[in-house]
Amino acid sequence: LDSFENGADKIEYLFRSRSGDPFWIEATGVPVRRKGVLQYYLSNWVDITERNKAQEELARSEESLRLIYESSSDGFWDWDVETGATVFGPQWARMLGYEPFEIDHDVSFWEKLIHPDEREKVMAALKSHLEGCTESYESTYRMRARDGSWKWILDRGKVVSRLPDGRPKRMVGTHTDMSGQKALEDKLVYMASHDQLTGLYNRHYFNEYIEKELRRSDRYGHPVAFLMADIDGFKSINDTFGHHVGDVILRDVARLLSGSVRDIDTVVRYGGDEFLIVLVETDGEKDFVRERILAEVERRGIGQDILGFPVTLSIGGSFLNPGEGSRLEEALAEADRQMYQEKTVKKERK
Repeated sequence: LDSFENGADKIEYLFRSRSGDPFWIEATGVPVRRKGVLQYYLSNWVDITERNKAQEELARSEESLRLIYESSSDGFWDWDVETGATVFGPQWARMLGYEPFEIDHDVSFWEKLIHPDEREKVMAALKSHLEGCTESYESTYRMRARDGSWKWILDRGKVVSRLPDGRPKRMVGTHTDMSGQKALEDKLVYMASHDQLTGLYNRHYFNEYIEKELRRSDRYGHPVAFLMADIDGFKSINDTFGHHVGDVILRDVARLLSGSVRDIDTVVRYGGDEFLIVLVETDGEKDFVRERILAEVERRGIGQDILGFPVTLSIGGSFLNPGEGSRLEEALAEADRQMYQEKTVKKERK
């Protein structure tokens, strides 16, 4: 009564029903006076139990969203499509190395950070969603961080409201830093195509690569040449000096071969101590390349310091003319045969 007397419009009471269950009442009271003297109150009571429950649930939901917003590694954004004004969450800024106060809250700030090579792709995906062609927007691309580096970002969003004419009004979404995952993917791709000891391409890569190269040979009319190289006496080196020394020799030979051919040529660790060199866009002058490699082997004296003698290579060669792709296995076998023939001659000379 004192509350109403002091001017309160509404008061909430917690009551207990006959069954013992608590419930909330919202009471409004109007004082009735006669000659300035309070006589009684006219009061209206409304059961607001369900409303209070809904408000409590909303408060809990808002608190949950706040905690998610603050603890999530994703960066949230909220874009007013009409004006361009965009709210970027603090994690969005920190993801790119900025402090929240350094961010310009406009969509143009985001646009200028997209890698130039990927901007057209990103804008096309965004436009498609804004026009209602897709259920949601998603794109993976690079963004420039504050320190000038590039981060891979997974960008997801959705239009949540449109104008009466169907034009998009508001869009919300998240940015996820995918740099670590992208680096892992790149590493796995590298491991699948490269020999882990020497860093050269492996045989798996060669099997996929050569098909494309033979098609290019047919298109441009250039032969493809093959050189099969093998380290002489490598088993004896391993048995005498140990596999760790053998690994050093393999790496040194790999570097020598890679440095003795053109950038467009490919050196493959074909297996064990065998290396395959693919010479492309050539007129088949494999013998010239072979002699250049052997001269470089002799000049460098690989293994002299740790073995007491330099290693030598035996190299055989072959080539395919344009249109002879079906003879690939035959050409590789011929290079291998010539290589072992050279090994035999060396042994006979000893």
